[in-house]
Amino acid sequence: MHFTQLSGIIRYELVLQWRQRMLTGVMLSLIALPPVMYVLFGQSNAAEVQRTWITSGGISTEAALNVTTRYAIMYAAMSIYLIALLVLPIVSADVMARDRQLGVREVLDGLPVTQGTYLAGKLLGWWAAAGSGLLIAMAIVGAGLWVLIGPYHLDQFVGMWIAFGWGIGLVNSGLSLLIASGQPTRRRAIIIAVIFAALCLFTNISLIGQSGPLWNALSPGRHAISIHFITEAWSDQITIQVSPTSDVIWSLIGGVIEVAVVWALVWIWMRRKS
Repeated sequence: MHFTQLSGIIRYELVLQWRQRMLTGVMLSLIALPPVMYVLFGQSNAAEVQRTWITSGGISTEAALNVTTRYAIMYAAMSIYLIALLVLPIVSADVMARDRQLGVREVLDGLPVTQGTYLAGKLLGWWAAAGSGLLIAMAIVGAGLWVLIGPYHLDQFVGMWIAFGWGIGLVNSGLSLLIASGQPTRRRAIIIAVIFAALCLFTNISLIGQSGPLWNALSPGRHAISIHFITEAWSDQITIQVSPTSDVIWSLIGGVIEVAVVWALVWIWMRRKS
């Protein structure tokens, strides 16, 4: 695998994703949803936050920070979960089919670029584009909720965002990209992605009560992440610390293993096909 070729493909995919504006629209939606949801539906939550600040005398006590952290995580987690699980896998699905449509794949096939370099470059390029968007969205959403709700525990908010962004957003969109890589048209690739996203949501909802290290690590719905952060944020225990647990860590590690295995299978298939 040649580093120069790999970096060129990554840079091409990164620029192309942002120029197409689809990813921009997704990230703008992610930025807008948490503050809009809080303003429209968080009247009772806002009242509790206000009472907490009055009780604490306007000082950022631990009790006050726990309340504000709870609501910052609650509204941000619901938004990023929906977009990471259902939207990003669909946006990433046509990455390779688009190359065929634009004639880029034919040009690359005429160059000494291996299947492994191409496959790794497309995946890493998509991750670079989506990951940079998620980081920008995290900074803007975090600042917006800080203004609306008040100071909160930044480490817990960042931990939640990274868990959803990496463990669900990047992992599941990467899996979708790889699974749909053999489709000849963008339409068929997107159909595959819609089915994949629906199955992930179905497994998360229908098997939500299942637990165990193996299931937590390999569940395509990443239920260990969603259950932990969303359920804990909804909990009435305002003193709770909403931080990653061992189940969440294993889910993050399991997602990376799944991507590596699927990448290897697709690479073997592409080599045999060529």
